[in-house]
Amino acid sequence: MTPTTNDLSPRPQKVSPRVFLSHASEDKPFVLEVARRLRKDGIDAWVDKWEIAVGDSLVERIFSEGIGTCDAFLIVLSATSVAKPWVREELNSAVVEAIERSAKLLAIKIDDCDVPVVLKSRKWLPLDPSSYEAEYAELLGAILGQQNKPPLGKIPDVALQQIRGYSIEESRVLRLFMESVSKYGNGWFDSEAFRAGIPGITPEGLHDAMAMLESDGLADVKWSLGGGFLFMLTARAWIDHGPAILGVNVENELRILLAQVASEGTCDGDTLMEKTGLEALHVTMGVSCLERYGYLHVIRTLGGPVGGMYSIECTPSGRRAARG
Repeated sequence: MTPTTNDLSPRPQKVSPRVFLSHASEDKPFVLEVARRLRKDGIDAWVDKWEIAVGDSLVERIFSEGIGTCDAFLIVLSATSVAKPWVREELNSAVVEAIERSAKLLAIKIDDCDVPVVLKSRKWLPLDPSSYEAEYAELLGAILGQQNKPPLGKIPDVALQQIRGYSIEESRVLRLFMESVSKYGNGWFDSEAFRAGIPGITPEGLHDAMAMLESDGLADVKWSLGGGFLFMLTARAWIDHGPAILGVNVENELRILLAQVASEGTCDGDTLMEKTGLEALHVTMGVSCLERYGYLHVIRTLGGPVGGMYSIECTPSGRRAARG
């Protein structure tokens, strides 16, 4: 049979969520008050007083048009309602599971009554009939599936700069250390001059932070008896933190340097900088990294080629890595 236009027309969409209110008749005045507020806020509150007319089948209307079509099932708990057979005897785990297969199960407690065992493991909302503005807002949010938690704010800048595994103070020291190396080149930094670049840090704080970086292999440190010290960045720091802090593609630069040394046979720092197009610091640190891996053998002299690297050649493992 060819479908007609009516057959193809979209089904009407349910505009408002429907909530079935289960309650004791003794609590009806307050239940109707809540139901009116819900309807005013766009919630189709289903209450037997409004829905069941004289002559209607009570069971059919409640289960086919009430519970059967609701989005949420709201139980109003009171000293009166918990004594009713519906709550005391019939509201068991099987009934709760049946309700929850098609609707949210919510509960409000309006006086000092015992919460039924089957509901104790679920969150219920205490609600004082004489004053319940905040609780009503929470109930409305639960029906609509909204959360009342505050909006997510901006992460403090100091927290964004924290490096995993290090305190905020240690992270500040490491960041400034690497940024200083990027700006001035890698050499021995003096602790007193360096501390001026970190507002608020004490000599003891800088000492402890640098001791941590030294223990993790990120800094070479020369300690003095007077409390000051000199320090220099290590190849490990360049490998581990160069990408995140300085934006250096360390892995790619190491490949370029190793391939160039392998093709040259033997070369110096100036030749590497010229042939690869990398800056002096990147060549110096990259060669140190490859040397640390055992891929390069380096002879250094004072002065002369960049980084003092007079002779650079691949080790057997370096040549294998370059071929790979």
